[in-house]
Amino acid sequence: MVSSLALSKTIRNKATISDRIIGAIHRLYSPLIRYALKKRAVVLVSAVLLFGMSILLFLGLGGEFIPQLDEGDFAVDTRLLTGSSLSQSVEACQKSSKVILDNFPEVKEVVGKIGNSEIPIDPMPIEAMDLIIVLKDKAEWTSASSREELADKIAAKLHQTMPGVTYGFQQPIQMRFNELITGARQDVVIKIYGEDLSLLADYAEQIGSLARKVVGAQDVFVEPIGGLTQIVVKYDRARLAQFGLSMDEANRTLRSAFSGETAGLVFENEKRFDLVVRLDERKRKSLDDIKALYVTKEGERKSAWSK
Repeated sequence: MVSSLALSKTIRNKATISDRIIGAIHRLYSPLIRYALKKRAVVLVSAVLLFGMSILLFLGLGGEFIPQLDEGDFAVDTRLLTGSSLSQSVEACQKSSKVILDNFPEVKEVVGKIGNSEIPIDPMPIEAMDLIIVLKDKAEWTSASSREELADKIAAKLHQTMPGVTYGFQQPIQMRFNELITGARQDVVIKIYGEDLSLLADYAEQIGSLARKVVGAQDVFVEPIGGLTQIVVKYDRARLAQFGLSMDEANRTLRSAFSGETAGLVFENEKRFDLVVRLDERKRKSLDDIKALYVTKEGERKSAWSK
């Protein structure tokens, strides 16, 4: 109602700016379309030739599997032997950080993450950790002139000083997206399936050696599936029966000595912890330590505890 009072009711036909733009396009387009309809053969042959030339040009351009953006920092997927303890992972993380900081002035700081958070969106074993290498501005770099060269030099130094530890260089956001999309942290992943772990490990090393020879392949990472050496204890059942011992008693003694057995609870304010009893670390390193174990019967053990 208000607009009907304020606006003029006189109807006028006047070309607007959009009408002028469309009119100019039509003045160029109409002669071209009329010429194309008259010269159909010329237009079709020209289109086919241009399409063929574009294919030849595209094939000669080259390309990358996934273009990488320079995020400015490194994320290093670090793996120890399967079965390594938390203390060994912490020690390897600290030593790796010290090697990087002492030898490369381009690095501002190194942050390590081991295991899972309270909400494990990326489950990781204890022997796996992420090293985030924060770099300074490129104007302050002295050891290398490019990101790839710096990564190669850091990797070579780590492999030289930290034997038994594997490193895979990537970038923080890139590594996280690769893991969310495919479940692996590398751009291209080859998975081998089977039941024989030793055979799988051999095949993995063979594929890794072949992949390193491929032009353009960088930071080839073979995930270790073998762990630390283990001691397998086989019981002489006849000898156990001769001394009146059961398998359960022998297993309990071995488990308590090396893995630990819960003997009670320790309270610290509202927190509650298990009190675990086991042998000292110096007595848990060799076969002689196992041979020196003294297995007692259940009744004798309870009698000793009561005394």
